[in-house]
Amino acid sequence: MNEMIMQLSPEWILLVGIALVLVGEILLNKDSSRFVLGFISILTVIASGLFVLLQDREVINLFSGSFISDTTIRSIKILLIVGTLLVLILSFAEKVSAKGEYYLLLLAALLGAMTLVSSSELISLFVSLELLSLSSYVLVGMQRDRMISSEAAWKYVVYGGASSAFLLYGMSFFYGLTGTTKLVGMSDSLSIAYHNEHGLLLYLGLVLLFIGIGFKIAAVPFHMWAPDVYQGAPTTVTAFLAVVSKIAGFVFALRLLSGLFPSDGLKPIVHMVVVPALLVIAMLSMIVGNVVALKQSNLKRLLAYSSIGHAGYMLVAVISLLLSKEKEAFFSLYYYFVAYLLASAGAFAILQVIAKERSPDQKMLSGLYKRSPWLAFCLTVFLLSLAGIPFTAGFIGKFTILISAFGNSLFWLAGTMLLTTVISYYYYFRLIRQMYWQDDDKVSLDKIHWSTGIVIAITLIGTFLFGIMPSFVLQSLSAWIA
Repeated sequence: MNEMIMQLSPEWILLVGIALVLVGEILLNKDSSRFVLGFISILTVIASGLFVLLQDREVINLFSGSFISDTTIRSIKILLIVGTLLVLILSFAEKVSAKGEYYLLLLAALLGAMTLVSSSELISLFVSLELLSLSSYVLVGMQRDRMISSEAAWKYVVYGGASSAFLLYGMSFFYGLTGTTKLVGMSDSLSIAYHNEHGLLLYLGLVLLFIGIGFKIAAVPFHMWAPDVYQGAPTTVTAFLAVVSKIAGFVFALRLLSGLFPSDGLKPIVHMVVVPALLVIAMLSMIVGNVVALKQSNLKRLLAYSSIGHAGYMLVAVISLLLSKEKEAFFSLYYYFVAYLLASAGAFAILQVIAKERSPDQKMLSGLYKRSPWLAFCLTVFLLSLAGIPFTAGFIGKFTILISAFGNSLFWLAGTMLLTTVISYYYYFRLIRQMYWQDDDKVSLDKIHWSTGIVIAITLIGTFLFGIMPSFVLQSLSAWIA
């Protein structure tokens, strides 16, 4: 029992933190500051991360294989923890942090994401995903005095509920075909069912799974919710959805697809159904996301469509990983996760400074270089990283994915990735031009909150570090995961 508690210590710490925040919210007066709750939340996330690192190379297998943790899984957990930590720090500068339940929901969402990464069984996967999703629904609607926030939360709940229904229905087909909910060993049973002329049920289950997964990662044509939710949610919540929730969604997709189809008997399905379907979704996401972003003036909506395009890039790495199952393919995906996390968190931190509680519009960037050269420089770096310009983390991330795609003969996919990357230059550089070459009457800017400054500094340093020293980072990651 004691050994199990130690092995689950990162998750237990989050549970304790949630309990402390809940008790603190009950004890504090209505008008009291919630700073202490935010501080407790940050300590909780840091402690959870430390215990993840202390597990080192230990392989954890609990509950008859339903909960698994190894170095690869822990590397993903560290990303989720870092992303949530940046959001928590950024929250001190936002009005929504005055509510204690805000911190409770962020910790609950992180707990759902971490258990999702370690789950190797359909029921625990779904429960973990719903813990993350339900917490996110409430977080989006935290600003009840803003109609756009309530509308975004309502749309998110409706679309999210429908996608969860599709997902659960699809899982029921796989359970019916195999008689088990555990991913380990399910592949062989699926192979037998497929060769016993139950292929139609298998295909139907796959279609339902793709619908659910497509929503969770905001990939075309299941992306409808993203622009409205990104625009209506508080900036810190938007950052959480863009970073932590998206990474967790991709890990969920990988966990399902790699767990269901490792058997040699199912290779025809992988090559004739799974990979072609992902190819179409990836290409549509890259094209639609980047093309529609060209016409956006609201910065949150622009970044939402940009994130849809980035989902397409990440799917390229997922396809390469499914085809080759080589560590290089995983490293390319992981590196892109890191680059996207740093650039997105930094960009949303700057939007928080510029727009405050208003909806950020492109015109707000006019003359930013004159008002605050430092902010203009930082936002330029983050936009260049998202665009994939050399000497930034984003360039290395896209380059490694392209190499992986060419190595698996995904030439059409690699070509689409290159073309849409060039298209993205237009709207990223349009924002940069707005900052440096468009005049504006505003000559002053509110003082940057200390918490926002910390997040901007961390993400800026990380973007340069991962862009200038990629070999060192990749070798370190390879040595840890090997």
